[in-house]
Amino acid sequence: MPPTAPSLAAPAAREGLRRALLWTAGPLAVFALAVVGTHLLVADLTVALWWPAAGAAACFALHARRSGRPAMILALVVIFAASVIANFIGGRDLPIALAYGAANAMEIGLLITLLFWRAADLRLQSLRDAARFCVAALIAALALGLVVAGIGAAAYTHDFATVAILVAASHASAIMLIAPFGLLPPRLDTPLHWVEIALQTVLLGVAVAVALRPGSALPLSFLVFAVLVWAALRFPPVVAFAQSALLAVTVVALTIISGSRFLGADLAPVDLAVTTDAFLCTIAIFTVTVVSAQYSDAANTIAVLHAARVRVAAERETSQALRLHLELDRQREDFLAATSHELRTPVTIIAGYASLLTDETLAKPHDEWVGAISRNAARLSLLLSNLLAVAGAARNDEPSADDIAAHELVDGVLQALASVIDEADCTVVAPIDTTPRIFADRRDARHLVNELVSNAVKFSGRGGTVRLEAKLVGDDVVFTVDDDGPGMDADEVAQAFDPFYRAPGAAMSSTPGLGLGLPIARTLARRNGGDITIVSQVGVGTRATLALPAARAGQSLSTDDAG
Repeated sequence: MPPTAPSLAAPAAREGLRRALLWTAGPLAVFALAVVGTHLLVADLTVALWWPAAGAAACFALHARRSGRPAMILALVVIFAASVIANFIGGRDLPIALAYGAANAMEIGLLITLLFWRAADLRLQSLRDAARFCVAALIAALALGLVVAGIGAAAYTHDFATVAILVAASHASAIMLIAPFGLLPPRLDTPLHWVEIALQTVLLGVAVAVALRPGSALPLSFLVFAVLVWAALRFPPVVAFAQSALLAVTVVALTIISGSRFLGADLAPVDLAVTTDAFLCTIAIFTVTVVSAQYSDAANTIAVLHAARVRVAAERETSQALRLHLELDRQREDFLAATSHELRTPVTIIAGYASLLTDETLAKPHDEWVGAISRNAARLSLLLSNLLAVAGAARNDEPSADDIAAHELVDGVLQALASVIDEADCTVVAPIDTTPRIFADRRDARHLVNELVSNAVKFSGRGGTVRLEAKLVGDDVVFTVDDDGPGMDADEVAQAFDPFYRAPGAAMSSTPGLGLGLPIARTLARRNGGDITIVSQVGVGTRATLALPAARAGQSLSTDDAG
């Protein structure tokens, strides 16, 4: 059923809303956080304690990139403009504001380039992705730090190394804490436990109050990580990233409130700023790596479980299909057996009365009618024999093996086919040695030789010659039946044992048959421990080879006539 207009319009509307929100909230967030950053200046320096606008700009650019390269370039222009305006409003001269704006845009451009260098897409789905992201953020932040330090050294005579370290740390921590919201992996199909999230959030607040409160004299910052790892291992990535970002804001606020103290230590303003940024970087790297590694493990586990469910479902369907197939086979076999047995009696009666009429002297065209009845009764009798053989083979009836002389078996078959051979005006040569003896089911063996000889006679045509031999070869007695008929090509030989297959030549010449003879014969041969093979050449003839187990001493002997 084709999708309706409303169903097509809904995704388009959502995409339009997403883009409108991105291009409205993104620039506003970069601008607002840049203004905030200009008020977090470190004493005696013109650089910020923390620059959250770098993280917002990176997140904005990552989302814009999904709309294509032009959108990403436009996002860099917006980042440049927002940074320039914020720095100018924050009191910096216009040339300095322009330089800082260009540096910020350069930083985000370098970050995007490093993240997607030789990579079509990147999400924080594995430890490798996390390492690539953290390295790219550190390199981009360090590049910015060097540029800003150069500007600061030229414009304000600041110490180059101090400014470079402080700016790089403040930007790296902001990018690693906020940019992950632009690299969120696909949501996994896992339940969201809001009660557990609420409990963990409360405990995180308690840990922050105990470990990071102003005036704390004990180095208890590890408490924060102990609770944060709970979120990283148990909750969706967005929850863990949100908690680490809120924790960073709390740390910055507590640092500003505590003045010169951080975790109980009295530090100089620059040392305090570097220590704070280093702590924020530690939180960011810890969260990104643990979340990404946990996501990879969870995704692999879910994939394995899904594959197992699919495999179980497939096996269940296969089992049901097999049961249905077996039931249909059983019904087909029962139908074949019942129908064949029911038809055999009237066909035998028809053939018998037709034979009696054949012995009488009848005027034309009555003798021709009786002849037609006899021939078609014989064909129908052969068809019923084949159907009974199919049913018996399908039921895997155990053959009743007996010791049979090969020459007696051949003589009996040739006697039964005498009228068919005469009608075909075909010559059958059968120099059978009296020595070979087979050990097989008497009825199956007779059917097998009958099938091969009748096939050869049928395809040799008038005036043709069929040669039948039987020799002891190793542990088998091998019967070979050669005819000088039209032969078959390689494709026809390959399909000769397929049920209901008839060679194109046989179909075109209206040669009687249903294509069941050879498949049934092979089944009967194999269930007696033998096999049938065929080789043929177009225009030369066909050789059919039947191998049956040779009788050995100690096996039951039969003196009955094989025919």
